[in-house]
Amino acid sequence: MNSSRIYSLKNILFIVFVVFCIQFTEIKINVIKVAEILLLLLTPFLYYKSINKWVLLFLSLFIFWFLISIAFNPFREFYLLQEVSILKKPYFITIGRFLELIACVNLTALTHQFFKNKSYDETLSFIKQLFLFSFYLLLLNLLIYFLHLNGFIETRTVYWGDRLRGWFSEGGPYGLMLAFTFVLSFFYKSNYNLFFRVIILITIIFFAKSKAGIMLLLVWFVLLYHKMMYRKLRQLNIIILVIGGIISFLLFVKLAGFYIDDINNIQREVALRPTDINLVMGRIAGLFIFPEMV
Repeated sequence: MNSSRIYSLKNILFIVFVVFCIQFTEIKINVIKVAEILLLLLTPFLYYKSINKWVLLFLSLFIFWFLISIAFNPFREFYLLQEVSILKKPYFITIGRFLELIACVNLTALTHQFFKNKSYDETLSFIKQLFLFSFYLLLLNLLIYFLHLNGFIETRTVYWGDRLRGWFSEGGPYGLMLAFTFVLSFFYKSNYNLFFRVIILITIIFFAKSKAGIMLLLVWFVLLYHKMMYRKLRQLNIIILVIGGIISFLLFVKLAGFYIDDINNIQREVALRPTDINLVMGRIAGLFIFPEMV
């Protein structure tokens, strides 16, 4: 096998591996995620030569958090489910969460090492390939979604409330990943990008119903067009700005009201959503858990 073929194979494997890691987060062996195992196995190969300063910063931060958590665990009170996996018990789950964070940093380090010696045009080409691969997987998920809605198949990629979650735990993080994919389309030119973005946007809003994904898109557009937006805002009448501010505030209050209602009527929600495991694993549960965290 000549060097060009090896180089090409290396590039293909990189794209497939990265897309697998960011798309299939819920493929597990028992409770251990396959993508994280693979990323952790790469650890000695990623850092034996040098470490990027930002990667080192995150590694240091997560190691610090890990040590603090271990130190405080003896003084915390834990409420355990019956027959919970040993990997989710105190201390073990702390180690597990730490390793998850290290796996995320490893993916960052791998991406940095892969791109650091690439030319500008090569980088754009790989971004395009990463985007297209991710988009094709989205189309596959949409096909499965509609087949499920029409009763042809059963799938774990659709859950409570007919929300599309792909191979994520719920629709929120899946939509966040799609929003990241959406952003990638701005780094290269294509006649089909508008079509791609519309499909992704519709999926985030109506199928995944991901508030996190929507927020990321809003932040992206603010970063992208903030200068133009600032110029336009300066031209607007103060009354229009006040009205816009009031509408934004009311929308925020309305959204917050949904969570407040769920919190105040948690027993009702449990009765209505007995199969929605994210009811006790998301923001509502976090309201009670966070004050007890380190």
